[in-house]
Amino acid sequence: MEDGKARLVSRHGNRFKSFPRLTTAIGSALEVQDAVLDGEIVHLGPDGVPQFYDLMRRRSPQHFFAFDLLWLNGRDLRRLPLLERKALLREIVAPQPAYPLSFLYALGLNSRYQPGQPLRQGYQEFLRPG
Repeated sequence: MEDGKARLVSRHGNRFKSFPRLTTAIGSALEVQDAVLDGEIVHLGPDGVPQFYDLMRRRSPQHFFAFDLLWLNGRDLRRLPLLERKALLREIVAPQPAYPLSFLYALGLNSRYQPGQPLRQGYQEFLRPG
């Protein structure tokens, strides 16, 4: 997120251009100068369960579940404990019903940022807006 415009970039540095609505929605939802959020793009089925193949086919709607905040308004946050980063993330990701940007909570709140280290399955829970 920079100057009110969001970009979706993979962990390998590849830019996703095939999610224009999601990118616009994230840019509109975040009222910050600049930010780097770590998260996951998902397509939720009617039952609320992520559908990987529908996401790969770029089916709408897509959602972005943010689970970490690495940079905010010119400040590198990666050395802060996860609990502090999540508190800051919660401040900038306002709960909005049915909005494509959500906050994701994970265990290990005093963890430091580990690039490329995915969360283990079973250690996450979705906090849906509302």
